[in-house]
Amino acid sequence: MGWSIGYDDHWERDIGYGVPAICDHPDCNEEIDRGLGYVCGGEPYGGERGCGLFFCGKHLRYGMRPLCERCSPRRKKPFAAKPDHPDWISWKLSDESWEDWRKQNPEAVKAMRAALAKQVPAQEQDWISVNDRLPSDGDVVIAWAGDHIVIERWEERHEAPLGWSSATIPIGPAWDDHEFEDITHWMPLPPAPAQLAQSADKAEGE
Repeated sequence: MGWSIGYDDHWERDIGYGVPAICDHPDCNEEIDRGLGYVCGGEPYGGERGCGLFFCGKHLRYGMRPLCERCSPRRKKPFAAKPDHPDWISWKLSDESWEDWRKQNPEAVKAMRAALAKQVPAQEQDWISVNDRLPSDGDVVIAWAGDHIVIERWEERHEAPLGWSSATIPIGPAWDDHEFEDITHWMPLPPAPAQLAQSADKAEGE
């Protein structure tokens, strides 16, 4: 794997120096990345001595190789791996480079959205500034259009008609019914009422 972005099958999460993260020590919230400079064991996936988790400088012991306190001096049961950083989740849910992955992994996308909702502070679960984060491709959301609330759809690859013909031209990310600058904030739609959601699931299964 390249160490910019890769995947660890053991801990089931993205790794690499391009992946923002939080120190895996349970008592630490230091922001790091998941590159070789922070991995317990100093080698890909931890090597023979390390657990393969990622720690800040305060929680790695440096000797022949950097090891966390659970792996030095003798290897013991490792700490639990922390969830992905909210910034990384947001990136995977919105960046164009991950579009094919999102289409191929709808259940993972659903789980990531749920994880992000738990990690984002409560005040940010209300209105989200478009300067901070945009919806994922195809999301229908509640949006603030200057002086009123609307229901809008965000598309990462929006197309517009070309004259009177049936051809279209790509115009990039856009809202369906408003200019980009018209929308300043948005929030996810609330879940459907439980009974209606159950009825819809039942209908899909028939």
